[in-house]
Amino acid sequence: MAPTAHAARMPREETRAPRSVRWLAEDERAAFLAEAKRRGFLLIEVPRIPAAVRARLGDTIDAAIEGQLVAHGAPPPGIDASADAASSLDDQFQRADTVKVRGLCIVLASLGALVDEDGCLDPRDSRTLRFFSRALRDHPLIVALDARDQELPGFEDPAPLSRLLHAAAESVAPPHTPVPPAPLMHNTSIANDAQARGSLLHAWPIWVQALRDAKGPQSLTSFERLFVHHFVPLDAAIASGLDDPRAIAAHAEFRRSFEHAYGESFGTFVHTGKRPRMVFDVPDLATKVARLHGARTVHLVLVDSLRWDTGERLKEHLLAKIAGSATLVETQLLWSALPTTTPRQLELLARGPEALREPPAPQEEEPVRGRTSEIIRRVKIGARDLYRLDYLDARLREREVTTTNELEGHLDACATILARHMQPLPARTLVYIFGDHGFSLDREGKVTQGGANVEQVLVGGHAFLIGALH
Repeated sequence: MAPTAHAARMPREETRAPRSVRWLAEDERAAFLAEAKRRGFLLIEVPRIPAAVRARLGDTIDAAIEGQLVAHGAPPPGIDASADAASSLDDQFQRADTVKVRGLCIVLASLGALVDEDGCLDPRDSRTLRFFSRALRDHPLIVALDARDQELPGFEDPAPLSRLLHAAAESVAPPHTPVPPAPLMHNTSIANDAQARGSLLHAWPIWVQALRDAKGPQSLTSFERLFVHHFVPLDAAIASGLDDPRAIAAHAEFRRSFEHAYGESFGTFVHTGKRPRMVFDVPDLATKVARLHGARTVHLVLVDSLRWDTGERLKEHLLAKIAGSATLVETQLLWSALPTTTPRQLELLARGPEALREPPAPQEEEPVRGRTSEIIRRVKIGARDLYRLDYLDARLREREVTTTNELEGHLDACATILARHMQPLPARTLVYIFGDHGFSLDREGKVTQGGANVEQVLVGGHAFLIGALH
């Protein structure tokens, strides 16, 4: 990663060089860089930190320092410079001294793209940041970070297990002391309490930066991680009231880019054979999961119009209702074929990927309404039996849902129906619950289905094993 900064060669001031960790807002960055340059610091800028750098932040900073030292005519590293991080940094300061700079000023872009699936920095990246913070004691060093990263979770120094377990045991409440339940916060759900909503809204700059940084071609894994851990929580924050123009613009750009890219690439699936994991792959996927977990039979349940984020919330409701009788063993992200309609997905489930070679048959289903939608129906799809629940789709069609937050009660009702259906199933049955396609919901409460935007295409599959986990 090419560093972009330059150093000012000027006589050192006699006073001790400042040493600090600084948090810079976007509008403070230019003035800070100018002041550091005026004071004679060698500026080490890392202007972009993509997800590919995760767990290698130390290597990235080291390369940026070496690049600036070479650019300013410093001598090459000493023989023992690569012994460890401390030796390397000592050597870099000695070489910086030869080009008459007062110290090093490391300026990092946002670290938001480096977080893992739990929203935390990698332990190795956390160790890198702790190392440079401690280096302030021994070197004229300034470390400047993005102010939006102040609440980013990181890891402290490792501790012996004996100390960790002792501390954990001491923190356990006495047996008869009532302990209030901790709020269950998932990155795709909006909690009702103001504190949880505030936490989500506070984190949105990290999600926006990650979406902005994701330019150009990406691997499928990288895209799916970006969608799940950055787009979905940003979408939830906007639905909860976030109206910052930067967040709305990043959200809209991601949707536009996906719709364009998927619309263009979908037609190539049948010719290249390269495609993501799709809804019509569910029978094979469920069979593999069942084999992995020692299940005797597979039970497929399609929940119509269950997009990814609502699927995650439905999963949480269902887990609370089936606790002790079934175990969640796997969650998978699935892509819906175009057009994202139920007849098209059922056609592909019946005929397999060969049906992609032909245009979708013009089919219009009579929508299920009223109490009939609360019944899980058994349908024949090719040679397979499939169970289908239209409850959520019926609520959307009947305009009983105008915002994503209004879905919560319906998702709980949907989970009740599914739990009742799963209860009589024999032990070691794998129940695979999946969506066929999603939906988009605009600010006026209008529901749209059948298109290529990300909410309509990406759905979830959740595998539950009835009885004890094998």
